Amino acid sequence: MQNKLLKLQTREAKRCVNHHCVVGATEWSILTQRAQLYGWKFMSVDAYNNICIVFKRLCPKLVPKPLWRVSIAKLVRMNVGELIDLGLEIEVVEKLKSFWSSLPRDRCIICNSKGSDIDEFWDYYADGNRGIARLVSLRSLCSSCHLAKHIGYANVTGRLEEALKQLAKVNNLTLSDVYMFLNEVYSIWRMLNSITTWRIEIAEGVLPEDIRVDVENALNKLLEKRSRGKGKALLDYKSR
Repeated sequence: MQNKLLKLQTREAKRCVNHHCVVGATEWSILTQRAQLYGWKFMSVDAYNNICIVFKRLCPKLVPKPLWRVSIAKLVRMNVGELIDLGLEIEVVEKLKSFWSSLPRDRCIICNSKGSDIDEFWDYYADGNRGIARLVSLRSLCSSCHLAKHIGYANVTGRLEEALKQLAKVNNLTLSDVYMFLNEVYSIWRMLNSITTWRIEIAEGVLPEDIRVDVENALNKLLEKRSRGKGKALLDYKSR
């Protein structure tokens, strides 16, 4: 498998289509400055970078367990009182919900079929027992591509074969190729699961700039709240 991965890495560009597999110089400078603020050092590439070189159109990134149910979609589904408890003002709540509702869902950016869902594309950076989860884009996907993106969900709902076939189709791979790299996807996921201290970042341009930092802080507070509920120290949080 390693030889095939190296072959595909040589053939494919180092930056994936439709999202950031490798952080650009400006983005990495910002990320590094923030990490240094907390005394952290991080890998300069997303943990799933090698996988996304192979799955260059649709990359099956598994969300680390400590970050489950911590997302923009989760915030949008929460009621106003819950969001205020996370530090968001009414004006920010209204802007966030309005922005989410206005996102285009008419066309899947991966396969060009009818869109239906908004997908949050996250990068994950690791430094030992600390990690940064960085939201880099929001994009419209069809239900098939969205299922293929979340193969963990597909697996527990009995639809893994369907998801893997879609991954093969849109990435121009054989089903055997997909199965071969599946073990590596899960290996990376297990490594990320072992990280107990996380911080969330939202890249510039993902949300309206006047609410981005507030929403970022709310996500970190949501993560902190969830970690306390589990009795685990999952977050080293400091509001900006």
